[in-house]
Amino acid sequence: RARGKEVEHFLRKAGVKEIGERDYLAAIIRVNYGHGNRPPNAESHLQHMRRFMRWYSTSRDCTLLDDVPFIRVDGSEGYHQAQSVYLDMPFAQNGLSRIYGGRVKGRNRKPLWQGYAKLKRSELLALMKAVGAEDALCVEQTRIPQDHPKWRNLFWGFGSTRTTSTETNSDFRIAELPGLVALKDPEVSKMVWKAVAATGPHCMYAHYAPNQTYEAHRELSTLALTLQNSPWIPTKDGTLRRPNAITAPELGAGLSIAGNDAWLNIIDFGADHRQRSEQHQARRHAAQIGRASCRERV
Repeated sequence: RARGKEVEHFLRKAGVKEIGERDYLAAIIRVNYGHGNRPPNAESHLQHMRRFMRWYSTSRDCTLLDDVPFIRVDGSEGYHQAQSVYLDMPFAQNGLSRIYGGRVKGRNRKPLWQGYAKLKRSELLALMKAVGAEDALCVEQTRIPQDHPKWRNLFWGFGSTRTTSTETNSDFRIAELPGLVALKDPEVSKMVWKAVAATGPHCMYAHYAPNQTYEAHRELSTLALTLQNSPWIPTKDGTLRRPNAITAPELGAGLSIAGNDAWLNIIDFGADHRQRSEQHQARRHAAQIGRASCRERV
């Protein structure tokens, strides 16, 4: 003991590794959440979660938990990876429960286990978001799929041009958006509106160029085309309309064009009204010219 520092120095020099919290966490994961291991009971699991949360809150490192099935969900046994989990009540007020539970094909995540309500909420939510649990409907940037309606326009003219690391290949979507729209739920439509508004007008376009030598071709994104051609925007009377068939005064409660006009115009918001107004103005102008012509002849 008296020569503890000398011993420590010797051991370090000899290559002995000091065990830290990260090593303990790795051991917990290996023993309790590895393939083929017996999963821990609820109380032990909550103790593990507290350590995971403390570690993330101080280190901002969650890489130990990548692809690890360490999360419990409601309505299912065992432990799950974060990519199969979503957050909603009592942890968040985001409406995600409206699009899960078999309501939309392809939306298969499970709700976070309510037993986690015993844990410190802010630290729990921070960890869940960091590891990939879904906490809100969001717009995703993807590569352009081959079934994009304007695929030929985007890729036309490049022929056998070499694709390099400077390639531009960008599209945007909301996962399973056609299924979300098919629910005909105004609250889900408001979630879609909020997701697009948070992303901005750049998500309305897809771009492609094989390398930086070429200017990228641009067409409406998968997201924009779906929104443009679907009756999804809530009105005051509770119905849903296509963007071209609604005007600002008719928008449902909680929706406003303020700050959203750029992306709304791209999907033809209010186009029918503008067309009728232009036609009306054209008829009035023609009538005025006709009356003036009659007066001149008299």
